[in-house]
Amino acid sequence: MGTHSVMEEMHFWPGSAVQIADPWIQSFAADTPAYRNVCYIVFKDLQLADFGNRLPNIEVEIAGSAVTNVAAVVHDIARRVGVHDISVTGLNDELRGLVIARSVQASGALTPLAVAFNFDMAEQAGQVRCVKRGAGMKGVIPVGDMGAVQGADNATEPARFKAVTALELPKEVALTHLDPALDYQINSQRAFKDLGNAENKISVDLPLTLGVDHARRIADRTLWEAWTARRSVEFSLTDKWVRRASGDVVGVLVDGQIIPYKIVRISRGDNGVSSFEAQRDDPEVYTSTALGTDGNLPSNVVKFPGVTRLVLMDMPIVRDGNDDAGFYWAVTGDSTGWRGADVRRSIDGGSSYSSMSKVGVRTVIGDVPVALPVGPTAFWDRGNTLTVTLDYAGATLESMSEDLIIAGYNAAWVGPANGQGGEVIQFATATLIGPAQYTLSNLLRGRLGTEANTTHGANEVFVLLRTATLGRSEFGPADWYYSRLFKPVSLLTNEVDTTAQAFTNNGVGKMPRSPVHVAGTRDGSNNLALSWVRRTRLQVPGLGLGPVPLGELTEAYSIDIYSGASVVRTITATTPAASYSAAEQTADGLTPGNPVTLRVYQLSDVRGRGFPAIATV
Repeated sequence: MGTHSVMEEMHFWPGSAVQIADPWIQSFAADTPAYRNVCYIVFKDLQLADFGNRLPNIEVEIAGSAVTNVAAVVHDIARRVGVHDISVTGLNDELRGLVIARSVQASGALTPLAVAFNFDMAEQAGQVRCVKRGAGMKGVIPVGDMGAVQGADNATEPARFKAVTALELPKEVALTHLDPALDYQINSQRAFKDLGNAENKISVDLPLTLGVDHARRIADRTLWEAWTARRSVEFSLTDKWVRRASGDVVGVLVDGQIIPYKIVRISRGDNGVSSFEAQRDDPEVYTSTALGTDGNLPSNVVKFPGVTRLVLMDMPIVRDGNDDAGFYWAVTGDSTGWRGADVRRSIDGGSSYSSMSKVGVRTVIGDVPVALPVGPTAFWDRGNTLTVTLDYAGATLESMSEDLIIAGYNAAWVGPANGQGGEVIQFATATLIGPAQYTLSNLLRGRLGTEANTTHGANEVFVLLRTATLGRSEFGPADWYYSRLFKPVSLLTNEVDTTAQAFTNNGVGKMPRSPVHVAGTRDGSNNLALSWVRRTRLQVPGLGLGPVPLGELTEAYSIDIYSGASVVRTITATTPAASYSAAEQTADGLTPGNPVTLRVYQLSDVRGRGFPAIATV
């Protein structure tokens, strides 16, 4: 058989079938070119839109319609290479699968089967026979029959025993196989010999579908067969034993005991004398009950991308690099299969959309079911708490020291879903109270100049402000005040299936912060001198490290004077000071000396008035 070869990509036995789970997949036969080992599958009305307009990965289960045993496979391989006189008696083990991936000799194709199912192949009486191992002795050879000689040779010894040193033998056998419990992926089983000086490791690669217990017992047998066969014997016999053949187990008398030896080679000489070589055999080797090790089966569940949640925020800038006319946005997906999104924008009322940004990372986003009460902005708010339910179950919030909070950590935007008028807060304590639900406490309120936005409603949005996940887009001041439509299209989904949401960028990022410490002093004539301290939208270097950055092209202010709810005068200034004379107060219908209500704005050359400081002096 060794002169023939077998070529198969994958071997499926007669009666095998393709099992199709979905009604819109059909296997068919028609006027189609036929190729060896190719199965055709037709998809009818497969909506590629469900898979992002890409052909999805397909899993096909090949299942035999009848049980195949080792005997049938051995006979089939032999028949393919022209060998028809072969005995497969006793090879009744069930065979679940054999892979022959390249052109090999027929004997090479059968070797994994011989190893796994415990048989030897030998030519006996002109026939190829598969001989099961561990079948028992076929006779005991008396010492008197050993030592036959040829011609005039003189017999010197009836038998010659040899042994392989322990250092040449295996300490470990590692066997790989196809595991049906792992979706027919490769698994590995190991057998060890704990004692002795052996250090060799044997690797056995079986292209067979085997259960873990069967594979482990093969590894055991391979290990102990090598140790058992370390002892061998050579002897010669007359034609009295001519019916013995390779693969037979015979008994040899050793120190008064009958020891089984398996014949591995016979050389026939003249005068009816044959030389035999045999290896020690032990039937206990073939009775292993060891249990195999299960592999780690990775999850093979299809995870759909789900929808993307987009939050757009018209809010102050969080770093100087964002000092432009743009706005912030953040996305997340609550599905574990979410792979990112393409945020698309329309300027024509939804007739067409263009890609604004592609993003593949989640921002920590959640819902605030209960309104956050009004709280202090000049010191820690230790009386109020904020409850947040996060969208993505794998997201977390963490507590930090108050020193880190003052340094800028754990900042979040809390505001309405339309992205307008939110408050920036910081939290020191995050307490997990349920699945993906936290109570936030020890708060700093009104951060980044949002102290005027501490009044909240129910069902607002929480966005953790991290520069690594926070998006920003900029389309220039000309885009301010226009309502635009946005669609966060999850990867592998369609734009038409994504709901549009409206958002208006009012340029809050360019608005100067409200001045503070507004004061007024009067002279003896009730002329009013006004003063205040300006703030900046940019990062402040710290106390004693220089003047506060202006953040605007020029320094300019506008002061509105009120009589009741009406503005009666507007004063301009280029320094944080202004005057309001008694005569002007009288002309405006106010009584000099009485309290004056006013609002002070710092001016931006791009955005105009900033946030007001409201005071009565």
